[in-house]
Amino acid sequence: YQRRVHGFDCASAGPADVDAAVAAARAAVTGPEWGKRTTGAARGAQLLRIAAELEQRQDEFTKLETADMGKPLKEAAVDVADSVACFRYYATLAEELDDDENIPLPDSEYRGRVVREPLGVVAAITPWNYPLLMAVQKVSAALAAGCSVVLKPSELAPCTLR
Repeated sequence: YQRRVHGFDCASAGPADVDAAVAAARAAVTGPEWGKRTTGAARGAQLLRIAAELEQRQDEFTKLETADMGKPLKEAAVDVADSVACFRYYATLAEELDDDENIPLPDSEYRGRVVREPLGVVAAITPWNYPLLMAVQKVSAALAAGCSVVLKPSELAPCTLR
């Protein structure tokens, strides 16, 4: 359902909505288009697309951050720029996840290696004072790893993430 916060229509969820979000996130991470079935390079490319879209809409998100939690426009613009940089950073890390790491063992009869795989659904909760940046830090890292995310924004500043 919707509620009005700071002059914006924002979603508000109850227990059934949370259950539906978790089920959708679980289906996404086990489905054919995300999670273990995608390469780190593919996930990185998607994160770069998100960064480009956020950068293109920087003014809009800056104004939303200011209206949502009262931060001065200049500071909110820095947060949005940092959010773009965060998506780009994790895009680079996602690409590196495609490389398995061989672990040298003392007995050459055995081989060891590290294989990085998504864990599944990540639940993320963000504070009121950095709604976009804190969400991006959590979401970009989880997506880079191939996980899906259910995000719960602060009830005091939910509008930037609407």
